Order: sequence, then structure tokens, then C-alpha cells
Amino acid sequence: MQEETNTPCSKNILPKAAAAGGTFVVIKLIVASLPDAVFSPIFCKIPAWIAASYFQAGLDGDTLVFTSGQMVSVTRACGGSDFFALLCAMLSWEAVPERMRRLPALLAGAWAVTMFVNGMRVVTSVWTRWFAEAFLPERMDAATHLVSGVLVFFPSLLAVWWLPRLFRIYLRRKDIT
Repeated sequence: MQEETNTPCSKNILPKAAAAGGTFVVIKLIVASLPDAVFSPIFCKIPAWIAASYFQAGLDGDTLVFTSGQMVSVTRACGGSDFFALLCAMLSWEAVPERMRRLPALLAGAWAVTMFVNGMRVVTSVWTRWFAEAFLPERMDAATHLVSGVLVFFPSLLAVWWLPRLFRIYLRRKDIT
């Protein structure tokens, strides 16, 4: 008789990996096939609204209009759809196999988190852009935009990954006492 170990690899890793990988691919394919008229209201308008609220700027569709006349557009490239696909994959990993019935709610939650986090990323990108214009050569603009995205999206993914684990640890300790 073989003894089962309690390691992460022993807990249904193949179904979890298949669900996460499949979810990522399906979300990426669906999002890539959306026309701009559909993509923009789903992924661009809310982050633009969050950033416009933060900066007290005007909003024209998904373009921030500052009082200085400067305009910043939230386009398909910065709509956060890759983050959404990663978040959906991560949450589907968590849902398999015992909580599959919660997957639609998890995916809706992933969209809400994506909107909030991408709004923060747009705010961060505008601030770093202003900083870059003052201190860095123009050729660094794309790198500045990329770095600001990584600095917002990566910690957000880590937080979403670790918060449920910390909550489970808290519940287990509460049951002990």
C-alpha cells in the first residue's frame, strides 16, 4: 500500500493545470476576437474612469482629458486583458476540482479585480510618464509604461494568490483556539 503525501503536487495537479491552462487560452482567444466596440466598454472605460476620478480629469469615452490639454487614452494594449486572463487561470486552478460550481463567480470577481487593478495601473502609468518626461530621454517612454504595469500587476497577482491561503490559515487557527 502506497502512502499518500500531503504535498502541493499530490493534490490533483493535472486537472488543476489543465483547468488553468485551458482557461488562460480560452480567455485570451475570446478577448482577442472581440471588436474594439465591445472590448472598450468591457476593459477600457472603467479603468479610465477610475484614473479620471483620481486625477479629477475629464473623460471622453476612454480618454482622460487633463486641464493642461494633455490626453491619455486607455487602449486595447493597456486594457488589462492579459492580467484578466492570468487572474482567471489562477482562480480556475483554485476552483478545480472541488469548487467548480463557484467558477462563474470567481471569473466575475476576476473581472472586478482587473478593473480596479488596471485603474491603479493607469494612474501609476500617468504618474511615471510625467516623471519620465522630466528626467528620462524620450526613448524610455515604452519601458517606463511597461515597468509601471509590472509594478502594479505583479504584486496584485501575488496578493490575490496569497489572500485565500492566509484566510484558510486564519480559519484553521481560529478552530484550534
